[in-house]
Amino acid sequence: MIETNSFCVVLEKKAYERVRRKFEGIARFRREIMEEEIEVGGREARIISFALQGRGLPAVHGICYNEKPLEYALFDLRNGDPYLERDRAGTRPIYVSEEIIATDHRVFEGEFRLLPAKNMASRKFCFEGSEEEAARILASKLNDAVKKRAKGRKRVAVSFSGGLDSSLIAYLASLYTSVILVSVYARGSRDESQAKKSAEILGLPLVQVEASESEVRRLAGSLDLPYSPSSMDRALFSIYTIASKEARELGCEIIMLGQMADELFGGYMKYLTLSTNKGSKEAERTMLADLNRLSEEGLLRDEIACSRFILPSFPYSDSGVVDFSLSLPFEYKIRGGVRKYILRKAGEILGLDSSIINLEKKAAQFSSGVQKLIGL
Repeated sequence: MIETNSFCVVLEKKAYERVRRKFEGIARFRREIMEEEIEVGGREARIISFALQGRGLPAVHGICYNEKPLEYALFDLRNGDPYLERDRAGTRPIYVSEEIIATDHRVFEGEFRLLPAKNMASRKFCFEGSEEEAARILASKLNDAVKKRAKGRKRVAVSFSGGLDSSLIAYLASLYTSVILVSVYARGSRDESQAKKSAEILGLPLVQVEASESEVRRLAGSLDLPYSPSSMDRALFSIYTIASKEARELGCEIIMLGQMADELFGGYMKYLTLSTNKGSKEAERTMLADLNRLSEEGLLRDEIACSRFILPSFPYSDSGVVDFSLSLPFEYKIRGGVRKYILRKAGEILGLDSSIINLEKKAAQFSSGVQKLIGL
C-alpha cells in the first residue's frame, strides 16, 4: 500500500508528458514524486503520486489508521481492472476520464466526472434507545473517531472558532496528543473574542491569525474548483488555507476541521425553520441532500485549501459517527428549538464546559468576519 497526498493514473501513453507536467505544478505539501508502470485492463499505464509512505498498490489518498484507510480515495487493481473507491462521506475525490484517473481535477483537460461517494445517505439501522443512551454512544464514537486520527502524532492543529464543533474535536484530541488551536478572523468578528474565551476554558494554546482584506481577496480570486464557487466557498477556502499554512509553520502533522457536524446533527437554522413550517421529514430530506452535496463540493473545497500545506482531517466524517447519526430520529437532533441537541448532550457527557455547549451556531464565514472582506 502507498499513502499519498494525491495520485494520478495515466491510461494513455500520449497523455503522459502533459499530465505529468500538470501534476508537478500542483501545490501540495509533500512533493516526493513516485512513479510506477502498471497494467490496467490489459494496457500499459503509469501511476504518479506525491508519496507520503509505502510502495505499491493500493494507492490511498488520505488518512489511514493502522494501515486501514479512514478518510480516503483509493485506486487498486482487481483481476487487472481498475477498482476505485471513496470513503462514505466523500472526504477525498476521485475524478475519471478516458485518459486519466486522479484525485485532483487540475490534471485534466476536457471532460471528466467525479466518482460518487459510498452511499452516504443510506440508513443502516434505526436507533430505538433513549436520548441518554444515544448521547453516551455518540460520545464514545466521537472519542474513537478523534483518537484514531490523533493518537501517535506528535502535534495536531484544530481549525478553531471557539464553537461547539471545533471545541469538541480539540478537547478530545488533547487527550491523545499535543494540540494547537488555530483561529482565523477578521478584526471585530465574533471569532476574535470567542476563540480566546473557549481556548482559555479548554486550557489549550491558541494561535490567532488576523486575515487581511488583500490576502482574502487574493486567495478568493485564486480559487480553482471543479464546480462554480459561491462567495461562501471563497470565504471558507480563504479561512482554511490561512489556517493550514499556520498549522504547517507550527509543526503540526494534520489539521482537524469540524465539517459535517451541522449536516449530521441539525446545526443550521434552515433545518429548524423547515421542521417548524413543513415538518421533520422535509428537514431530514434537506439534511441528507446537504450531506451528499458536501461530498460533491464542500469537502473537495476544504481538501484543496488545506493540502497545499498539511493533511486535513474531518473527524465527524468517521463512518461510526456517520452511521450512528443517520440512525437517530430527527427529534434527537433538533428538540424544543435547540439545534444539535444530541451533540450538546454528548458534549456534557464528555465533560465539555456548559458555556461552550450552549453557544449558538453561526456559520464560519460569518462568525470569522471573512465573508465581508471578500466584498461579494
